[in-house]
Amino acid sequence: MAAAGITDRHIRFLGNHVGTCLFNLIKLARNRETFDIIYLDGNHSIYVDLAAAIAAVRLSKPGALFLFDDVRFAFETRHLIQPTAHYADSEESKDLTEDEANEPHVAIILRDYLIPLFSFEVERLWSDPDWIALRGPRSAPWIRI
Repeated sequence: MAAAGITDRHIRFLGNHVGTCLFNLIKLARNRETFDIIYLDGNHSIYVDLAAAIAAVRLSKPGALFLFDDVRFAFETRHLIQPTAHYADSEESKDLTEDEANEPHVAIILRDYLIPLFSFEVERLWSDPDWIALRGPRSAPWIRI
């Protein structure tokens, strides 16, 4: 974070201790909360994470960083990333077709939604194949100042 010019004086970590991730993000937006950095560590399923990612967009300040991990995780290749293996047995994964199980859901959210619809750009310096840092636009109709 220091490399990004972020000091620890105003850092607040929010987790999902009660309720669902999506409704907690909605509550934050209703309270007009905004953040410089949003790290969405979801459950790797487009069913859960797409709505959460879109809800989190409203929480980003101009030029905010939006962080995602396990970008290459796919339900069929779960054995490659042991800490994520439990997601493959989740309820969301049971009805997936073979094609759906083979395609990384987080990558779909980034490539097909956040980047084209909200003008996020990949911060290549802080990204690698499994970890993507997106930079939000400096201005947009949905950004609250």
